[in-house]
Order: sequence, then structure tokens, then C-alpha cells
Amino acid sequence: MKFTPLMFLAPVLITLGAVFGYFAKQSAPADPAPAIATSDVTARNNPTSPIEVSPEASRIAKLETALRQLSLKVAQLESQQPAISENTPARGNNQTGALFAREANETASLADNLVKAGLEPWRAEDIARKQSQQALARLELSDKAAREDYLRTPRFREEMRDLQADTLSVRDEIGIDAYDKYLYHSGQNNRVAVASIMSGSAAEQAGMQDGDLILSYDDQRLFSYGQLRGLTREGERGETINVTVSRRGSEISFALPRGPLGVGLDSASVDPQG
Repeated sequence: MKFTPLMFLAPVLITLGAVFGYFAKQSAPADPAPAIATSDVTARNNPTSPIEVSPEASRIAKLETALRQLSLKVAQLESQQPAISENTPARGNNQTGALFAREANETASLADNLVKAGLEPWRAEDIARKQSQQALARLELSDKAAREDYLRTPRFREEMRDLQADTLSVRDEIGIDAYDKYLYHSGQNNRVAVASIMSGSAAEQAGMQDGDLILSYDDQRLFSYGQLRGLTREGERGETINVTVSRRGSEISFALPRGPLGVGLDSASVDPQG
């Protein structure tokens, strides 16, 4: 006898047909016009009588309830989101947006804090206006770079450096002493504090102590430890420079080699007139 592929496939086809027929019978709809049971009529005429709910209807009802609760939770969370400042770029990293938002807040209160620092109101308003224009120019540049897709490129950094080179800082505008007062009255840190001293460091050998406030390095006033780090890397490593600290109200000067002091640093806010 000669075997053909159809002979091998026939039993498989028959089996599949039987399986499909069985499932089709199981899923066939019920009689479209079933007889109405007496208990159903009673339930309809008496709304207070209990009505049996199918498992499928119960599951759907639970899902609908859960969906309503989820929608309410989403609405609650959305209502708690802070408004997005127009100073935040439409594109670009969040850090840039936060920087511009902080600049906007500082500029808004700049005039008041400058008056507290001792400046005449008209001069404080003039400086605040200039600072606002400079901040706006930086914002415009950032927005332009984001729209033209070169925000994180050397081109953007170069344009920003050129823009900042033409700006005048508040410190340059009002001078060191007034700037010190301005930082304090605006709630910013204005002192670099020694939090710890490393064993064998230049600071330990010179006699610096925990809690000292570093006022100047190489005779340049300090207001942040970022400035201090920059100054330690200037000039020639090992050359002798002066470091002045405030310790319990008294100023003490040390002769130290230029380079790392070997201290842990912190920031502090101190009333210059206190």
C-alpha cells in the first residue's frame, strides 16, 4: 500500500474537528427566550427582596469600583503637583530649570535685601533691574539652545561663558562689605567653617581648630568653600600665603603653603555686624 501525506494528516484533522465542535457547543448562547421563573417575577415586583448576582457581574462591579478609586487618587496627586514656572525651559535638564527658578526668586527679593545691607533704595532697585536683565539673557540663551538642540554642547557652554563675561556680579556692584551683609540678610551662607582637621595636615601644623571661620585665603575674602578650593589651586604650589580665620570673635592669621589645607569644610551664616 502506498502511503500519502493526507493519510497521516487525516486523524489529526478529525481530532481537531472534534475539539473545536466541543468548545463551540460549550460556548453556544442560551435559549434567547428562557422561561421566567416565579422567583424572578417576585423579585421584580418586590424591590426589597434579595437578587442573586452572577460571579461575572460581581467581578465587573469590583473592577469598576477599583477604577473609580484609582481615578480619584490620580486626581488628588495631580492637584498636589506644584505649578511649573515659566522660567523652567521646555526642554533641557531639570538642574538648569531649577537654577533659573532659583535665580528668579533671588532677583525678586534682591532690592529688599540690598536695602537691608545698607544701600539706598534707588541704587538697590537699579542693581536689581540689571541682575534681572542678566538672568533673562541667560534664560533666553538656554531656551534658544534647547529649541535648536545644542543645549549640552561646547557651543552652548562657550556662548554662556561669553554672556557671563559681560555681566557684573552683585559683589562687584556693591563691594565686599556690603556683599557680606547682603548674603546674610538674604538668608545665604557667608562663611566657610572648619568642620574637621586631618592629622598631619598643614592646617593642623599651623594651629587651626575645629569651628574656625576662614575669612580670607591669600588675602582674598571668602564666602564659599568653592572659592577656597579655587584659590588653593592658583599660583605656585607650596608658596607661602596668609590665611585669616575668626575664632570666638577674634581674628587670627596663619602662614601656610599654598595647596590643600587638609580640613573638612562646612558653610555658615554669620551676622557681619554681630
